[in-house]
Amino acid sequence: DYREARFWIEKAARQGLGDAEARLGALCREGVGAAPDLMQAKAWLEKAAAKGHTEARLALAKLLLSDNPNAENIEKARQWLEQASRQGSDEAARLLSGLSGAAAGLKTDAARLRVWLNETLPDRTGQKTDTGNDSPSAR
Repeated sequence: DYREARFWIEKAARQGLGDAEARLGALCREGVGAAPDLMQAKAWLEKAAAKGHTEARLALAKLLLSDNPNAENIEKARQWLEQASRQGSDEAARLLSGLSGAAAGLKTDAARLRVWLNETLPDRTGQKTDTGNDSPSAR
C-alpha cells in the first residue's frame, strides 16, 4: 500500500533523515500515495540536498529545470548538478555538460532551451519527450 509506505517515509523525513527526505521528495513529485505536489517535492528535496544527498541534488536540479527553466532556476540547477557531479554522479555530469552548452548558446532563445530540456529530461513517466528534430544540437 503506497499510502502506508508514504506515511512511514514521511515520518522518517520529519525526523530529519536525509534518505527519507529525498525519497519523500520523489514521492511528492511523482504523486505516489497522494496527488503530485511540486512545491512539497522541492521543499523535501532541498532539505535532503542541503545534507549532501547526491540523488536529491540531481532530482532537485531536474525539477528546477523542468518546472520553470528561467535564468534563476537554471543557475540553481547548475549549482546542484555541480555538487552532485563532484560526488560522482555521472548523470549529473552529463546534464551539467549539456546544460552549460545549451544555456550558453540559447540564453536569448527560450523556446530552443525548452526543446533541449524536454529532450534531455524525462517527463514524470520516465520517458523523454519527443519533440522531433528541433533540438539545439540538430541546428
